[in-house]
Amino acid sequence: MLLTQTQFYIPVPSIHGPTLELGQRYLGEILDGPLMEFKLGSHGRAGFQLSDAPVLKGMQPNQQAGNQFLCYWFITSADKTSFQCQNINGLPITHNSWFVVAQTLATARLFAFRAERLALGESSFGWNAKLQGDARNLAEALHVMQTTQPAKFADLVKLTREVFPDIADISVRPKVGTPNMQEIILWNEEAARRRADLAFTLAESGTGIGQVELVVDVYRRLSTHNSLMPRIYGFLFDRERLSETEQADLARLAGGLVHFLPYRMYENYLLVPDAIAAKINSFSTMVGSPITGTDVANWINTNGAAPDLVRSPGTGSAVFTDGWHRDVHGARLLGKAFAHFTNNVEPYDKVRHGLDLTNFILMHVPNHFGDLTNLIENVLNVAP
Repeated sequence: MLLTQTQFYIPVPSIHGPTLELGQRYLGEILDGPLMEFKLGSHGRAGFQLSDAPVLKGMQPNQQAGNQFLCYWFITSADKTSFQCQNINGLPITHNSWFVVAQTLATARLFAFRAERLALGESSFGWNAKLQGDARNLAEALHVMQTTQPAKFADLVKLTREVFPDIADISVRPKVGTPNMQEIILWNEEAARRRADLAFTLAESGTGIGQVELVVDVYRRLSTHNSLMPRIYGFLFDRERLSETEQADLARLAGGLVHFLPYRMYENYLLVPDAIAAKINSFSTMVGSPITGTDVANWINTNGAAPDLVRSPGTGSAVFTDGWHRDVHGARLLGKAFAHFTNNVEPYDKVRHGLDLTNFILMHVPNHFGDLTNLIENVLNVAP
């Protein structure tokens, strides 16, 4: 904090007859006290934010006229070793206040990565060396490290190889055909490092064969070193774009532990118009303009076979048939539907909204997951 802040304000408690000396003691009490508790909330790409001011909890601020609060003004000493109370001003609490400083410090090194495997492999060009809380600029941060701190980048590659021995090297390159974008690439063989055509992207490594082999390998390593490791009955993966032959090869490689959904991904089971309409209508922004399941069904009939949703546009199965359910990119379709009906106000969140859709379907269409239930029962029955 001494290194990052030049000045900040702390609201004066209403019980204070404020003086500079009292302000100095008050800051000392805050910093010398027990660990402060912060209540944080995730706001998607906006990152984590404090939901209340930690210093003011249980302490009423000294409010002046309007939104003005009496504040102690602190600056950092020239030698960066202490804070000095310089003045007492009336300011809005959000004016570089302790609330803002605490939020910045509390969230600067807080990270939460979700399982959207394609999202982290690329980012726009830039020189931000600091990784964002959701890692959306991972490619950018790695590129900065690779070019400005090559020794540190080499250490990172070395540590990565200790965790994932199948990775021979990591690099960042411009994304072919996409201006101002860069992507993370990997090599899985030492001898292949001299050939760019044998590299594959991080997005590719996170799905299909690479993902399955990684999960099974990690499980086997853990299970051989920890007698308390719970029994694993099997792994059930999205089919993605794996061929029948690739699925069979992976199942054999994993010794019967690996199974695949018949649909491209779990989200394909959630493409129930009434459930989608109910979820979208639950947003406060939709109170004045609710939609119906028929609205959703009509929109999917019109847009559900778009080129970015199915592998062979114009030649695949009709929308809402079993063939279409097996092939369509369900997560992307849900994202487009949420964007369309909410005018891009409410983005689809696969974790939270996927659970809500699942619960709605279980309650209103209880037999909808019959095939999936049978598949899970089969996995449990044939577990090695």
